[in-house]
Amino acid sequence: MKRNRKIRKQLQAYLCMLVMAVQSLTPVMQVSAEEVTTVDVSTQAAEAEMDAENASDAVTVSDAGTTQEIPVCDITEGTLDEADGWSINDEAEYGYKELTIQKNGTYRLTGSNAAGYNFYIIVESGLDAVKLIMDDVVIRNAYREYNIMAADSQEPISTYVQQSDLVKRNHMPLILESGTEVTLQGTAFLEGSQEYATAIWGDDGSSLICEDGVFHVNDIIVSYFHIKDALLWNRYVDGERDEELEYTYINDVSKDLELESVWLGGQKYDVSGLGIEIKYGWLEEFRANRVNTPAFEFLFDGGILYSYRFSKAIWEYKRVVPTQEHCTVIYEEDGYEVGRAYCVPGGNVELWPSNEEAQMQYVVKETGESFDGCNVTGDMTVELLPDTAYGIDVTINGEVQRFARGDSLPEGYFYIETYPNGSYQTAYDCRPGKEQVVVKKSMQLLALRCGDSADHLEFMIDSAEDLNTYSMLLSQNYQKNGVKASEAELKLTKDITVDSMISDSYNYAPFYGTLDGQNHTITLDLTVDEGDNKDAAGLFQRLAGTVKNLTIDGRMEVQDRSIAVGGIAGIVCGEKTLISHCRSDVDIYIEGSEMEAGGFVGMVDAGSLQISDSSMNGTINVDNSSSSYIAGLVGYFDAGSLQIDRCHVTSVMDITSEYTIVSGIANKLANAQDMTINNCYVSGAIKRGKQGKSGLDIYGLAYALESDSDSRGTVTNCYNDAEEKDSMNGSIALTTVGGALQTDNCYYVKGQCEEQPELTGVTEEQVKNGALCYLLNQGNTEAPIWYQTIGSDLRPVTEADGHAVVYEKTDSETGNKVYENDEGTVVSPEVHKFKYVTMYWDEEDGQVIAYGQFRCENCKEIIVEPAEVTIEREEPDCENAGEILYTATLTKDGKTYTGSMEETIPATGHNYGSWELAANGDGIRVCQNPGCDEYEECDHSREEPYQKVVSANDCIPVDYEATFCSVCGLNISDEQEQESHAYVEELIAPEAQKKSGATCEEKAVYFAICKRCHRLDLEHTFEAGECKPHTIGEVRGYRWNQDNSCDLIYECYECESIQTKKMEVTRKVIQERTCMQSGKYVYSAVLEEDDDVYEAPDKEVKVPATGHALAGGKIEFAEVTGADGKPVVTALLPIHCNNENCTYRQNIPAIVEAGKNTATCVADGAVTYTAKVIWNAQTYTDTYQVKTTKHGHKLKSYVAKKDATTEQAGMQAYYTCENCDGKFADQALTKPVTDAELVIPKLAPKPSAAPSQQPSAAPSQKPSAAPSQKPSAAPVMIRRKDGSGVTMLNKKEVSYTGAKKTKASLTVPAKVKIGKKTYKVTKLADCAFKGNRKLKNLTLPKNCCYIGTEAFSGCTKLKTLTIKSTKLTAQTVADNAFQGMSKKTVIKVPKSKLKEYKKLFRAKGLSKKVKIKEIKKK
Repeated sequence: MKRNRKIRKQLQAYLCMLVMAVQSLTPVMQVSAEEVTTVDVSTQAAEAEMDAENASDAVTVSDAGTTQEIPVCDITEGTLDEADGWSINDEAEYGYKELTIQKNGTYRLTGSNAAGYNFYIIVESGLDAVKLIMDDVVIRNAYREYNIMAADSQEPISTYVQQSDLVKRNHMPLILESGTEVTLQGTAFLEGSQEYATAIWGDDGSSLICEDGVFHVNDIIVSYFHIKDALLWNRYVDGERDEELEYTYINDVSKDLELESVWLGGQKYDVSGLGIEIKYGWLEEFRANRVNTPAFEFLFDGGILYSYRFSKAIWEYKRVVPTQEHCTVIYEEDGYEVGRAYCVPGGNVELWPSNEEAQMQYVVKETGESFDGCNVTGDMTVELLPDTAYGIDVTINGEVQRFARGDSLPEGYFYIETYPNGSYQTAYDCRPGKEQVVVKKSMQLLALRCGDSADHLEFMIDSAEDLNTYSMLLSQNYQKNGVKASEAELKLTKDITVDSMISDSYNYAPFYGTLDGQNHTITLDLTVDEGDNKDAAGLFQRLAGTVKNLTIDGRMEVQDRSIAVGGIAGIVCGEKTLISHCRSDVDIYIEGSEMEAGGFVGMVDAGSLQISDSSMNGTINVDNSSSSYIAGLVGYFDAGSLQIDRCHVTSVMDITSEYTIVSGIANKLANAQDMTINNCYVSGAIKRGKQGKSGLDIYGLAYALESDSDSRGTVTNCYNDAEEKDSMNGSIALTTVGGALQTDNCYYVKGQCEEQPELTGVTEEQVKNGALCYLLNQGNTEAPIWYQTIGSDLRPVTEADGHAVVYEKTDSETGNKVYENDEGTVVSPEVHKFKYVTMYWDEEDGQVIAYGQFRCENCKEIIVEPAEVTIEREEPDCENAGEILYTATLTKDGKTYTGSMEETIPATGHNYGSWELAANGDGIRVCQNPGCDEYEECDHSREEPYQKVVSANDCIPVDYEATFCSVCGLNISDEQEQESHAYVEELIAPEAQKKSGATCEEKAVYFAICKRCHRLDLEHTFEAGECKPHTIGEVRGYRWNQDNSCDLIYECYECESIQTKKMEVTRKVIQERTCMQSGKYVYSAVLEEDDDVYEAPDKEVKVPATGHALAGGKIEFAEVTGADGKPVVTALLPIHCNNENCTYRQNIPAIVEAGKNTATCVADGAVTYTAKVIWNAQTYTDTYQVKTTKHGHKLKSYVAKKDATTEQAGMQAYYTCENCDGKFADQALTKPVTDAELVIPKLAPKPSAAPSQQPSAAPSQKPSAAPSQKPSAAPVMIRRKDGSGVTMLNKKEVSYTGAKKTKASLTVPAKVKIGKKTYKVTKLADCAFKGNRKLKNLTLPKNCCYIGTEAFSGCTKLKTLTIKSTKLTAQTVADNAFQGMSKKTVIKVPKSKLKEYKKLFRAKGLSKKVKIKEIKKK
């Protein structure tokens, strides 16, 4: 109750502000004094506080005048005052509590169900005077999987449940049974389990009155509804209502409502005559998107200022107030409080409201400083700047640009405004002289740069995003003022790569305009599956205009049926469609039946199509198809006319199909006379591969269907140089032209296909030496169509640039015809530049072989290279087929190319053992194949039994005539009861012996069996084996433990007991823990079992700061100049923190003592300084030397000469040095002398000998040894206990290599511990699981951002690969990372990455037969 009083006090603060709002309304809202009853805010606030304090003692007066208490139900605690007329059913264990009103009367409810259970209020039928006072009630019910029953009944809580399951799904908080009338007062927030779910439901004859209060309700569905002196914020109201309430939405409901008073927090406010104001445009924008409501500022209902943001704040932030030490931030708008936020001192808060469209900017009210929500150290009030104080952010093509309010969008662009989810909203034509769009609100725009044309749309396509933007415009069939998006001219300004089609929508919007590639390339990366529901696939889904000067490259992969596929267009449907000077290098892969596919166009559906000066050089690969039409340019030509001029096809078409027609150029199915092909040729290859089927017709140039009429199409000046090959037995046609086509001057190369009488055969030599070129021109060298530079061009071409005219001449010596170019024609031989095309499979002498096909990019010549084939075999079992995987590998010019093919091995079928007699008397026999536990049963009733004498043996005392089953041959006689058996408790025939299977709590029970004849002892049983593990059924919840582990709480599907299972927990760092700052971690728990994924709600944990780990370093010395100008040596002890990433530093001064200067007059010396610091109970010392220079001698005195006598020696004159007291012979002190040298001997007859001097040996110096350097060690793999290996990449990360012998299911750990340090596993090493034939299920963690080469190659048993990471890119997934995977593997990836990863993994070697699905959350 204390918490309720606190909430009421806060509400009273709102009342004060709201009353002030009434008093400060704009002049439009002013009223006279007579119309408004003045409210003393201070008095009412005091009364309100007193009323809140006494809420628990609330009373009412009955008709008889007797005062009685109003019973109170606390929803938060799930308790109520004991009173006659209501009861509560507490089923919190099952996720709900249920309050039932059984008698008329007044009842008060308070609190919320924020604790996590659903709460229901049921008013029983026939009660017509029930009043519910809602005291800040909040009921938000969540979806739960169970039926809701009344407390004392097995019947549903409402008759509505008998009609529908909406109550169960939406969990309506308030349910009125039939014939009830309920009045609501106070403040309440009621919401069902879904955003637009019904919150109040009434059966037939129910009536609801909302009065004296503010109510926020989802939907209300009752028979009768009334609103009186109240403000209702709801989404929909249904039922019979008063005339003034005929509208459905709140603004309309309030528009005609004349309020005299509004009841808020226990107080009534007189608001009569103030009227209602709703700003223009709010209704439409609110219906479309509740968040995007910039035009809706405030709703004035009866003069009460009521804003959307206030509505949100009053229910959100007031529900929970922290009890620990915290800081409070109060947000104000226009002087009124709209919300509060809390944080620990020094923490951060979110800006209120968290509305991206609002672009809120706050300042601290007291200081005016900008407020960003960070580092809040105390309580404060912040206020919103007015709109004019800042600009408006507009997002254009993903880039945020700031506009001043009132500015216009830049000219020269066409803009599409989108909703926040990226879908189309509206468009603006901002070309010069067209629309001018003033920026009044935040917008999300896509922009197309326009060309100079003013009479039609002209777009400059600078990127794939631009093409996608135009496709969105086209799919909307945009047209305005006679300008149509479908007739736009597109100009490509650079090479781009696209992964979606133009007009990739369901409204079949054709392109009628012009796409000018300006000699640029569009690289396709398209994938179409059957689930996409497409009938056409190509750069354009439907083309009715012009495409020119464009190259198409890349890859298309289509797995569907009855779909038209073309590199440029799936379907052509225009009256005059043109394709000119285009080139297709796209590789098309098709799987499915009834397909129409061509290198340019899949199908011509109507109108006319003209293709000129173009070529198809890509590949077309068809697998597992039937009843299809395939061609190099146009796959299926149904209606209209087709003309093809000066085109060629150098494709390799590899077809695995039956009842299919394949042509080099085009196929026509009706009105053959409308098909014209001039000056074209086909080279390359048309083949049926190893798995081809019968009924495949191949035509080198074209085919037209025969009809009853004599009309025929024409093929003129064309030749066929394509290799047509079949490697299977079956019917196949290898011709050049077929059906209703007539030819003129057409040729085929002998040996490449079957001879055809109406065509002329030429040799390969004639193709190369110019003879065929001359024949195609029919001798016309003045205006030729065909060209060939002899010696360089392998065949004739129709391109004049870079090629020469061929002339026929007669050899003067032999008289033979020869062909050459003009004199002076220089032939520069080109170097072949071969590009890998595909791997072709064949069979030779019963062995599967493969060839790699390569095509020269210069001359289009095709060569094949033999590949090495390896075989991996997966054996079949009784019911499932096996598989042979052929992998072809070849190396050419230093690059390795691979391909694969699968072959199915039929299932073996069951190998049943002998029949045994089961406990129920039936016969049973079990399959003997390893790993199979299937069995058959015989009830002996299918055929008549037969009689046979059974001879006596160890089990049978005497002979007797027995009855035998004719099916299983078992003895089914009753006489067996007389037999004598040797029963044992052994599993000899387990299926026959089994009495009951294992459960979660009990082992399986078996009957004893005779070890001689296998007769069962039905009186004697024993247990064997293990109990079954518990299986996850209904999830009851998740439990986070103190050690941050998490348990899944579930009901066992088998035994219905409550069990727990540990989940895999990962930690995400939201805020790093530092020495001075606390950290914030979010723990996520996931459990994967039996292809199901269970995810617990995240747990947020705050950890305290670590504090510094200080340590002293090495003393640092410095030489400075003292105050007296003399040099001084100082020293400091640096103190640092040893914690990682901490930059804390401190210096402590040291005591420095100087030693003696060792310099002399003639030699340099040094002064040694000793520093000492005592810090943290430890003494640090170090020394430092400062070199000093020699002093030089300084004259001190002169000593005069003293003559010698016979009795006493004399002394020569000398000079002394003041510094070293040395003696010198000269005044300059340059000639040192010793005392001996100065002595003058005594006068004697004989002079004394001069003293000898021996020089001292020079000091020897021994060079110090050079320091040795030890090379750093290469990274070493560390083997873990389970056999896996990890290699340290850096201080935080390791790569992972799987063990050679693993369990069937393995989850690569997100982290590993080496020593005392934990490392993240971010990389899967090369060949990490290569060759592992035991692994069936593998899971990679979220932080795995790199996958090495052939990581899963040879994992033939791998069924499921779950990749949780969202960080994989083309740079972090190695080439051939997925090469060699089993085709039965299913890869599961995050839903947000499904489309991106499909393309990425295919590009990294993944077979197109491997399925990729999203991870299902549980």
